[in-house]
Amino acid sequence: METKEKSAFYLAALGGVIILILSIIIATTLLPASTPNRIPTNLNETFEISIGQDAAVSGESLRIKLLNVSGDSRCPSDVECVWAGQVTVTLEVSTDNPESHGTLNLTHSVIKTAKDFGIYSIGVLKVSPWPASYRGPIKQSDYVVTLSVNK
Repeated sequence: METKEKSAFYLAALGGVIILILSIIIATTLLPASTPNRIPTNLNETFEISIGQDAAVSGESLRIKLLNVSGDSRCPSDVECVWAGQVTVTLEVSTDNPESHGTLNLTHSVIKTAKDFGIYSIGVLKVSPWPASYRGPIKQSDYVVTLSVNK
């Protein structure tokens, strides 16, 4: 190959690499992000959600995101207590209606807890893991909350 041909080849290859890099940058910054943390669910079904995940109710404009779990005073599973304790779950709830957006705090004990959000009733059925004295404090990232949504 002559020097001119080599230069043209390397220039074309460099141009291809630049186009590839620009495509990757555009795809990761400008295009809408996929929702790997979105959980599909249906009305009247239970589903599990972790901190930072959100759920979209099929056929409805309702979305629920688990923001945090706090005030976990539930009696450790390996201890006998006079009171079972409770835990508070904070959810961000929204619909396609911009005026229909809010935060729900649901305090859960040994029975199902539910609150209304517009025409929906959102219930906390279970918060896992259950505390244990040998385990120490539960990290936010370890919590899994079982919810249900009804009309």
